[in-house]
Amino acid sequence: GEGGNHRLEEIVAHARAAHARANVGAADGADGLGGGYELVAGERRLRAAKLAGCRTIRAEVSPMGDTEADDAVLRENLSRADLNPIELAGYLKARRSRTGESQAALAKQFGHDQSWVSDHERLLDLPGVVQKLVISRDIPRTVARHLAPLAAYPKICEAAAKELKDEATPA
Repeated sequence: GEGGNHRLEEIVAHARAAHARANVGAADGADGLGGGYELVAGERRLRAAKLAGCRTIRAEVSPMGDTEADDAVLRENLSRADLNPIELAGYLKARRSRTGESQAALAKQFGHDQSWVSDHERLLDLPGVVQKLVISRDIPRTVARHLAPLAAYPKICEAAAKELKDEATPA
């Protein structure tokens, strides 16, 4: 979004000032296929360093399996100021689908309880129109999660969400 571009410009300016000390994390692609490295953290810092004209950057390279790389990506994204609840829900759901772990086990790894994962994943059941209201922060995640039981009735769910948005919007 527009805010993301502004943040990228800040990172570019910082990369120029810091002489390309944009730290990124990479996983050793020891997959037996001669794979090189996979960027797991610092994608925006890497783009900013390139835009700043930096030819080299500092990277921490670690051997990681898929689950460890997923964890690194999720931790990196959790620290993003512009991460929206729908994106987070998608990461959590995809991670659980890949690993088969419970909501409680995943939540514990990130310092939350099971309801944190459950509440986020419930957002993915909402109609697209309602998800967009959550992404734009027109209705908060904590309110939108209560609309999940209405997801089977998209028109009612959308009407309720729009009503909540209108109530939250100053006249």
